Amino acid sequence: GAGINGSITLPGTCTAGGGTVCFTNMRAIDTLRARLGVTSGQFLFYVTGGGAGANIQSGQRSCSTPVVGESCGSRNEYAPTVGLGIEAMLAQHWSAKVEWLYTNFGTHTFYTVAIPVNATENNVNIVRAGINYHF
Repeated sequence: GAGINGSITLPGTCTAGGGTVCFTNMRAIDTLRARLGVTSGQFLFYVTGGGAGANIQSGQRSCSTPVVGESCGSRNEYAPTVGLGIEAMLAQHWSAKVEWLYTNFGTHTFYTVAIPVNATENNVNIVRAGINYHF
């Protein structure tokens, strides 16, 4: 089948030496998961698990307004992910779903010109809703 999905995530945190301002931003996240569930009438209740990969950007101030001596960068991080969901058949070929996913990318150090920035993307909670068409 094919589907349309939307996601909501919250930003992570960061710390930098010397009390400087810093930021972290998860710019993209992908998951590859299996799901196992039980049906009850038109509903599928499921658990899901697999892997997640995210592009995390971190640095001092903003990448769009660089300051001499400060910089930013991004890197890909990978972690396991787990979740729960429910999917309901709406019509012969259409279903709707809502799911919650959890992952933890941990804390990683991004080195800027002078000061290391510790980017934290812990306890990432994702809520997804979607409509699927079944061929």
